[in-house]
Amino acid sequence: MNYEIVIVGHGRYPDGVLSALQLLIGTTEGIKAFNLDEQTTHEKFEKQLTELLSEHERVLVFADMTGGAPHQIVSRLVLEGNRPHQYVIST
Repeated sequence: MNYEIVIVGHGRYPDGVLSALQLLIGTTEGIKAFNLDEQTTHEKFEKQLTELLSEHERVLVFADMTGGAPHQIVSRLVLEGNRPHQYVIST
């Protein structure tokens, strides 16, 4: 009953959080970061998340900003997927 952990956000924020977690806990197995930056279109970002959400039944997604594009995209995908063990948490 392990959850896949996903960090989404603007710019390189998700990579920064993942880097800090590696320093603090040593391993980040089961934790993924998805950046929505100037090199990533909304369509590519959505495709990456769609693939991940379809591969894992249990997912916790942490978004950097409530109402921001990464939060909106992943929230819509989780709702549309109607998967009861996928959650989006945002600040």
